[in-house]
Amino acid sequence: MNTQALILWLVSILLAVIAGLVWLAVAGYIIGYILLAILGTVLLVGLGEVFTIIRDKKATHRQQQAFMDNAQENLSIMQTLQGIQNQQNTALLKQLGQVSRLPQQQSNTQDVLLIEDGVFDELE
Repeated sequence: MNTQALILWLVSILLAVIAGLVWLAVAGYIIGYILLAILGTVLLVGLGEVFTIIRDKKATHRQQQAFMDNAQENLSIMQTLQGIQNQQNTALLKQLGQVSRLPQQQSNTQDVLLIEDGVFDELE
């Protein structure tokens, strides 16, 4: 049984139940009124939930598309800036004529920061 046939059967059963409840209500049975009110309330709440789910799904899709568009725009800006920086680096290297090297780091064996013993004892 495919989905459309299942929906047709469910709608047919729902219409039969509603018709039966209307007949009971017209015949004067209080239970018909009560069940008709309950069924109407459930149907209206369900319809509201369906609309809410559809609205949320569309909003989520819209937000995802906006995020993807923003990420793509940021990526193109970063690529453009990288190209400009590469051109600037190439121009600077041509002006220098050679790659300048950083000076060798000197080994420094002296203690740069001396902390006295007992400084942190006062904190306890």
